[in-house]
Amino acid sequence: MHLPVELPRIQRLDNTEFGRLYLTPEKNKYPSVTTVFSVIDNPGLDAWRKAVGAEEAKRIGARAAKRGTFVHSMTEAYLKGEEPRVTPIDKMLYGSNWKRFKPLVDRIGDTYAIEGQLYSDTLMTAGTVDCVGMWEGKLSIIDFKTSTRKKRHEDIDSYWMQCAAYSRMWFERTGQKIEDLVILMSVEDDDSLVFNDKVSNWLDKFVGVRVKYKRTFGV
Repeated sequence: MHLPVELPRIQRLDNTEFGRLYLTPEKNKYPSVTTVFSVIDNPGLDAWRKAVGAEEAKRIGARAAKRGTFVHSMTEAYLKGEEPRVTPIDKMLYGSNWKRFKPLVDRIGDTYAIEGQLYSDTLMTAGTVDCVGMWEGKLSIIDFKTSTRKKRHEDIDSYWMQCAAYSRMWFERTGQKIEDLVILMSVEDDDSLVFNDKVSNWLDKFVGVRVKYKRTFGV
């Protein structure tokens, strides 16, 4: 059952000189979590782009983005008990991904935020959490990801840091402490995956990235 917690409204500011920012009710401008990660080097991704070429990388990226949007839209609507806003063509192209992903979504218990906007004054960061809900009896930050290939726990450090940041934001906005992180991953032509971890393993690492972003951009 979806039991939404009332959260403060924040305004998203896209395409600023510092990337995506959020304007809080107190008129603070905080970078989004994903914007903060722009200071992290990704040599593997850079090497892949060089290997396949710019145009092919762009094509693959666009398809992956559409698939990700479809899976997110289906998941959000399903958890809210609403009709998904997706096109028949996208259903034909990506419906099999949702079919494989749905059994994991069915394991989510009550939900308290879906696409909920959050911010932290201590982290000076904001973002939109995919889901705050019950997973195996524990209140958890639940993130939905899509991938063209199977990934391992050690491949997704930025995902864990992102979720840990959301946990801190949720605590500051609601007073509820969340220790458990869950990532549900839809893989393009394979079975979906579930990963688990703890906030305590990743929050300090996110703080380190946030400090680097502050030193780089002054925000």
